[in-house]
Amino acid sequence: FTLKTKGGLYGMVKIIDGWYFIPESNQYTLIHEYEKPKGTFGKKKSDIEDNIEMVVKQEEVGYFMSLSGMLKGLARILTKQKYDNGEINNIKDFLTELTRLEKELKEICKEK
Repeated sequence: FTLKTKGGLYGMVKIIDGWYFIPESNQYTLIHEYEKPKGTFGKKKSDIEDNIEMVVKQEEVGYFMSLSGMLKGLARILTKQKYDNGEINNIKDFLTELTRLEKELKEICKEK
């Protein structure tokens, strides 16, 4: 159960910029927070004005039974984003980046 407040979801724990999780009694919910132009749902990018107000959105991305599983899931998402942006072009680079991100996310959690 997650309480929603005016400022967002209650009880979110920051992992890295734009990524949070909510620890619940039987799972971890991964949350992606991002900015989006206000009032643009269903509109093409070409139809959106340049000086439009931005709003912060929060999206539940996944549900995980363990913290380590959630971090691995986040590493997969971030690696896939790099692939989608053309930063990764082959399986070797994909696996190298995935391994690097998994290690980096675990280290970030150790520091906190």
